[in-house]
Amino acid sequence: MAEGEFQGRGEVRVNDISGSHTGPVIQIGSVTGALHLHPTPAVDRPTPRQLPAPPGCFVNRRAELAELTAVVDGGAPAVPLSVVTGSGGIGKTSLALRWAHQHLDRFPDGQLYVDMRGFASFEQPVPATRALRGFLGALGVGEDNQPADVEAQAATYRSLVAGKRVLVVVDNAKDCADVLRLLPGSASCAVLVTSRLPLGELISKGARIVDLDVLTGAQARQLLTEHVGAERLAAEPDAAAELLGYCAGLPLAVGIVAARVVTQPGQSLAGLAEELREESERLDGLDVGDTGMSLRAVLSWSYQSLAPQVAALFRLLGAAPGNDIGLDSVVVLTGHSRAKTRSLLRALEAAHLVRQHAPGRYRMHDLVRLYAGGLTSTDDPETTTAVHRLVHFLVHTAHDGARKLAPYRPPVEIPVGGADPGLVVLATARDAITWFAVEHQGLLDTQQYALRRGLPEAAWQIAWSLVGFHHRQGRPDGQASWRAALAAAELIGRHRDVDAVLAVTHRHLGYVELARGDHATAVVHLAQAAELAERVGSLPSQVATLRAMAGAHDQAGDRAAAISSLRRARELCQTAGLRVWEAEVLGQLGLYHADAGEYDAAARYLEYGLALHREIGNTEGVAYALSDLGSVAARQGRHEDAVEHYRRCLELLPEFGNVFHEAVVLDKLAESLHTLGSITEAAACWRRALDLATGQNRPELAERISRRLQACP
Repeated sequence: MAEGEFQGRGEVRVNDISGSHTGPVIQIGSVTGALHLHPTPAVDRPTPRQLPAPPGCFVNRRAELAELTAVVDGGAPAVPLSVVTGSGGIGKTSLALRWAHQHLDRFPDGQLYVDMRGFASFEQPVPATRALRGFLGALGVGEDNQPADVEAQAATYRSLVAGKRVLVVVDNAKDCADVLRLLPGSASCAVLVTSRLPLGELISKGARIVDLDVLTGAQARQLLTEHVGAERLAAEPDAAAELLGYCAGLPLAVGIVAARVVTQPGQSLAGLAEELREESERLDGLDVGDTGMSLRAVLSWSYQSLAPQVAALFRLLGAAPGNDIGLDSVVVLTGHSRAKTRSLLRALEAAHLVRQHAPGRYRMHDLVRLYAGGLTSTDDPETTTAVHRLVHFLVHTAHDGARKLAPYRPPVEIPVGGADPGLVVLATARDAITWFAVEHQGLLDTQQYALRRGLPEAAWQIAWSLVGFHHRQGRPDGQASWRAALAAAELIGRHRDVDAVLAVTHRHLGYVELARGDHATAVVHLAQAAELAERVGSLPSQVATLRAMAGAHDQAGDRAAAISSLRRARELCQTAGLRVWEAEVLGQLGLYHADAGEYDAAARYLEYGLALHREIGNTEGVAYALSDLGSVAARQGRHEDAVEHYRRCLELLPEFGNVFHEAVVLDKLAESLHTLGSITEAAACWRRALDLATGQNRPELAERISRRLQACP
């Protein structure tokens, strides 16, 4: 039979349909009785509203909220996709839900939400097929009508939301493949993902990564205030500040503290602060008995997801002294190659358990570090060996740096232990200053670790090695460093004679007390140093102590005694052949004669010292001598000569990173320039000096320079 024909009652008729037609066509051969057509009613799909409630207390992360809004407003042809990342307890879900509820009007066709539970140890992660079943159900597709295959589920889901304005929030995601299956295919939708991992594969889909950091101090206080009320904090301001310090800007920690305050109204803030004060017990205190409100539990979810070697590095970083560590130190700690170490660190960065806050420098959040440190016992032999290897590396490198800053300084009285791995080469004094600047706090932390863990020699060596850096940078840490060295020397003294070490220690404590203005305490230390130096017969130690005593006499106003001490020191220098120290003594004598108004004698001593420094090749000594000659010339009214000396000095000081003396010389240069009428240049020098003095926390110098600047026309 031909197409378009049908047979009925023995004859063939043509089935013609003319005109335009849309919809289904029914072909019927024979109809007896009435024909009734019943069109299928349109399916009334529900509008999903799956978002959990927004956070009750929320600190206004304006920049991050604006960044999420910018993604939706971008107008790209792809699905607007944001990934909020950060460590556990940083507030990722709170940020996502706050933004979502603020922008409900943008998504009138619904909001879908799923918690993938990617980092919860007490439950299996939610697979994509389960998440899709939930989405399809929310979109009106019953269980019986859903495809069994995950790809078919994803296709059906995309079809249902196509062209609609739907927000999809995927919380606590861990697997990129699962997230990809949950992405709509229409740019009218938007997707917001939270994860402790960066989920870098999503970047190829146009994802914007929003990386959350800890709260600022003001933000953390605001969050705690929202939880417990301003009056509660105002009643105990010091304890409140202490508690916030222990939280270290982590929103979860702030929330736990708030929960403990609210649920235990009889406990004072001071009592809670006392409970958290001990580091070893702090994580126990940051727990309210609920899994989601236990900092230790939340951090454990990230730790348990790490590969074995990455987890091992995490434990080592928790055991290492200090909370700021360089790549070279991590290499020494692990014993791995640099490439392998970098790879392991990248994995920890991806899990937001460490942060590379500067190129090659890594830092853990304080509470994360406490957790990591508690994963290994303090007497674990492998960990102890690794950390001691790091301590010896730092001590060796610091000693090398100290020798670069002061090559003529008598060698350290305690031999430097540990082999140099050769990772750091400090070729010049400038290299040494740069290294000390980045490792400074770590060295102080290592010194304390060495004291606690039975390495007093290392603790003492660190104090000795930091002297030159502290002096050149104007650091106020010398007192703490040498007090630790004194404790270390007393521990060393239980096993061998340490009179020479104690002489050096008391001398440097005398220096730092003189700098602080505590003359009486300085004299006590210097008297002990002098007695010990004479007992051991160390001429270098006697010379150094006599120079320090001269400073004490001068501070007390007894210039004659100061000059007498220096003359005796010069005699010992000549006896022992300490030519560099003799040149420095000559410079000190010159200054004391200048203070007495004996300018000709002062200039002679300074010229002798300058010549000796030049003969030896002590460039930094030349810089000091030029500075002192400039001061004498200025006092004599020879400001042109003073300016010349100061400028030559300033050309040399940067080589040694001596910003402490640079501020002083700039101030003096500005005074002479101002006297000569070079007001503009003088003001420029004072501004540079003010920046240095402010950065060095020298308020008296900074205030005086500020007054001089204000007086400039």
